[in-house]
Amino acid sequence: MTASAKDITHRSRCLCIDVSDKLVAPKEIKAIEILPPSSTCDNVEMIVRLKNGNSYCLDPKFKRLILKLKK
Repeated sequence: MTASAKDITHRSRCLCIDVSDKLVAPKEIKAIEILPPSSTCDNVEMIVRLKNGNSYCLDPKFKRLILKLKK
């Protein structure tokens, strides 16, 4: 398997294909899942689950988010 084919395989197994840097009001958040790199995905993934049933992925490198989570 070539390096590029390996990268494509790993990316396709990650849950977060697109990441966002948008923050919602804390009262709208039901849970935040932080998934470490694994054998199926090389990336740290942050999944925000909202009370209305929607979910989206946040960029774990987003500095404003990191500061807000530390509070």
